[in-house]
Amino acid sequence: MPTPPWSKRSLAVQAMGAVEPVTKAVVPPIHLATTFIRDEDNAYSSGFVYGRPDNATVRQAESVLAMLEDGPEALLFASGMAAATAVFQALDPGDHVVAPRVMYWALRSWLATEAVRWGLRVDFVETDDLAGLEAAVRPGETKLVWIETPANPLWTITDIAAAAGIAHRAGARLSVDSTAASPVHTRPLALGADVVMHAATKILNGHSDAVAGALVTARQDAFWARVVTIRKGQGAILGPFEAYLLMRGLRTLHLRAAAQAKSAQGLAERLSAHPNVARVLYPGLPQHPGHDVAARQMEGGFGTMLSIQVSGGEAAAVATAARGRVNTRRGSGRLSHLRRGGRWRVSMLGDRQQPDPESLSRRSGPDCHAERFGRRQRQYGYRVAPRRYLAERAEADRITSSRFSELWSKPGGVRAGTSAAWNRAHRSILLHRAIRWRRPISNHLPRAPDSITSDCGGADGNRSLAARQRTARAPAPARDDGT
Repeated sequence: MPTPPWSKRSLAVQAMGAVEPVTKAVVPPIHLATTFIRDEDNAYSSGFVYGRPDNATVRQAESVLAMLEDGPEALLFASGMAAATAVFQALDPGDHVVAPRVMYWALRSWLATEAVRWGLRVDFVETDDLAGLEAAVRPGETKLVWIETPANPLWTITDIAAAAGIAHRAGARLSVDSTAASPVHTRPLALGADVVMHAATKILNGHSDAVAGALVTARQDAFWARVVTIRKGQGAILGPFEAYLLMRGLRTLHLRAAAQAKSAQGLAERLSAHPNVARVLYPGLPQHPGHDVAARQMEGGFGTMLSIQVSGGEAAAVATAARGRVNTRRGSGRLSHLRRGGRWRVSMLGDRQQPDPESLSRRSGPDCHAERFGRRQRQYGYRVAPRRYLAERAEADRITSSRFSELWSKPGGVRAGTSAAWNRAHRSILLHRAIRWRRPISNHLPRAPDSITSDCGGADGNRSLAARQRTARAPAPARDDGT
């Protein structure tokens, strides 16, 4: 059906004015079918063949997003990372890529490891420094310039129009991660970008109940066709129920984004004058380094996210997050939270690679939810960089796996008198638990010798598992209750 001549806000609220043709329902149904009937001539006149490459509910949500970004076509993915990596996988081995130093940590880690193994040559630069960006681009070699603006967690602003000019003069494409801005505040395609990406889990969905990613293209060319093929071949399409939830979130996007941007601006101005705040990072503040650029390329506000650096370092930042009344401690779901960045990210990516001071907290409103990145480190009893930690844990798993095999290879297993079938089933359960929770198999054995230790025992992590089990089985002291 033709698109009604409404504003983008009204089109989003009405899901493009779609009406279900059979029942005349104003809410599009959720299409869960994975297979479809062929015609008598063996063709598929409906246009749907199988659920992996395409889905009617997904198409509907894609049409809304393409409308919001002023693009001819959009693709929805199972996550923001699936969407972002599809762009890089559409390149050829040996291609040169320029990416920002300050960006979403998971994608940066992927570019520094998996993309290199894929065969890409990746350089990280300060993309807000246009002279440095132009110097990093290699005409004829650079095929993709990737920027994120505002960039998590410092909310660095990159001039999209200028970056597009630099990329295009070198024969490269420009892709923009516009997750923090959303189409309400920035439309990168209108500023010259070739592809815009969203981690739709966050502000687009807005309800913390669907993981999704999105790409919108400026043109349907050969490069975009490869991205479509990658999603189809790798099965990275968003599920129909998640697409429905995303479409529900897009209906209120303009209201939510405007309210959160207003709240973030007010918080930034108020916190800037607080005696215990060293600095506030928010593009809406005149003192922010990217304020002037943001004022040119953003509209209706400066985004939903801000960061605060608390005076007193990491301990003060953790205490500040803990005292929050409205916030809860959790990971990012809808860009409406407060969480502390610091040691975890710095140790993951290396000093100076991702400037994220330990006293830095990120916040957006009106709701403010919190997560402390060091929580898992204290819970599992380690305080080392995740890369080193995983290597040490892999070695511990290798040792305990060998001992595991010895214990279970004995006649009758460690549970003598039980059937062989039961022992096989129990072994399978233990292995499943060890893999699922990524802990040494020794943690799940019924008994273990003192020589087997656990690396995730909290305060007593250096004690053997058997010793801790004996302590746990010891009878509790008698209670003196006067009897």
